[in-house]
Amino acid sequence: MMSTVRYIPPSIAAGAANKSIICIYACAYSATPVSGPGSSTSGTQTNHWVLFCCVNQRDSYRIDPSPSGPNLTITPIITFKGYPYTANASKICQLDTSSLTVGSFIALLERSTYDKYQFDAGGQGCRYWIYSVVNLLQSQGHIQNSSQTQAAINALGIVWGDNHQPLPTSQQTGITPGRFYALS
Repeated sequence: MMSTVRYIPPSIAAGAANKSIICIYACAYSATPVSGPGSSTSGTQTNHWVLFCCVNQRDSYRIDPSPSGPNLTITPIITFKGYPYTANASKICQLDTSSLTVGSFIALLERSTYDKYQFDAGGQGCRYWIYSVVNLLQSQGHIQNSSQTQAAINALGIVWGDNHQPLPTSQQTGITPGRFYALS
């Protein structure tokens, strides 16, 4: 099966491959209603999570696990950013890394078939995908600080507001697992 990873624009792929990742920031964007845009903000919410792979103090490559493939399958979209992580994050978790380049990280995702993932019927599942990737990186020795890993895992289980605080209990949703279909 062909990889679903997409670099936008495609020309950044070659330059990104050998860039050493100094740390990864797992970031949550603003909470949105589970039932979709335009729904009541008083109901349950979720955050969309992405990874920013920092290659120096000011630049990163963002990996956005987008459910934009056929049947809500993942298309990990990689874009270059002139900042280490988004200023619009509702929650940021730093994960110090070792022995990892952008290319080796993407190769690990592909080799582990983490690019073969299907979101649930409502398009949810990015938190579970990020959770799985964090665990993969730790299990492979790329994240050695177990307290950072645990902090990220704990944060992924919470829906965050724009004030960087958890939303009220009535608005929380659990992590919705998708399905790694190449592993099924």
